[in-house]
Amino acid sequence: MGRMANETGTKTPVFGAVAAAFATWRATLPRIWTTVVACGALSAGASFATVRFAGGNPLLFFVSQLLVLAVFTYAYTAQSSAALDVPAEPRRRVFDAARVYAALSVIAFFLFIVFVAAMFPGAIILAASVPVEDLQALNAASGDPEAAMQMFSQLFAAHWPQLLIIAALYSAIWMFLTSRFYLAAPATIVERRVLTFETWRWTKGEAWRITAARLLLLGPAQIAISLLQALLLAAFGAGPFSIDAMQSLLQKAPALHLAVLAPLHIVMQLLYWGLEAALSATLYKGLKPANAAP
Repeated sequence: MGRMANETGTKTPVFGAVAAAFATWRATLPRIWTTVVACGALSAGASFATVRFAGGNPLLFFVSQLLVLAVFTYAYTAQSSAALDVPAEPRRRVFDAARVYAALSVIAFFLFIVFVAAMFPGAIILAASVPVEDLQALNAASGDPEAAMQMFSQLFAAHWPQLLIIAALYSAIWMFLTSRFYLAAPATIVERRVLTFETWRWTKGEAWRITAARLLLLGPAQIAISLLQALLLAAFGAGPFSIDAMQSLLQKAPALHLAVLAPLHIVMQLLYWGLEAALSATLYKGLKPANAAP
């Protein structure tokens, strides 16, 4: 698979990083699971309130989304801190979470700018390969999520090769850029200051190996979560798994929607983001420069 090297010449095998991250996740889970479960339940409640009550109120929707992100960041910071053996001091964890939130916000803004610029070639490819009337129909349905989803499904069935190429292109760009920033959160926690672009050079030449490690570790976790969602939807009578199944359940039975949403949020935070935090911390230890904080 290849090996990763930092500025000091230290080598870290990709498979070794994945195995070490999984071992770290298992070792830290008993110490952190109660915090993560509580945060997962709180974020599920906030997400439910967002889609249930804040849909027509932009300000309320914005505030509720900020709450969801804040809760997620706190849980992720707690998981990263445990993986980095940072003391679990409540005051420090709050400040660390605030710094991680700031770092992720800077990165998100940078990615937004990149993808706005990158949208133009994608739009050109889409306009050249999809009939104008189909694009106009999709745009006309944008105010109705259910109609838009149905129209998109029809477009995908008719033009799936072009759409898959565009999706693959943007997914590759996303994975490359986020892998270059992959050490920002653990570096911010350990050094107790916001670090973003400073960590970019630490991953120079390693983005695709980091991406490979992420896919190896997080791919199965994402599949497991998707299977859990399908099982929960079937158990609560929402029918087979589909893109609009959650929306349909929300409209028909809000309480059951929350019953599906809560375990999904909890398992996602415990499993997917827990593994993500462990892998990021493991790679930080192997790729940080010699003059970085211990």
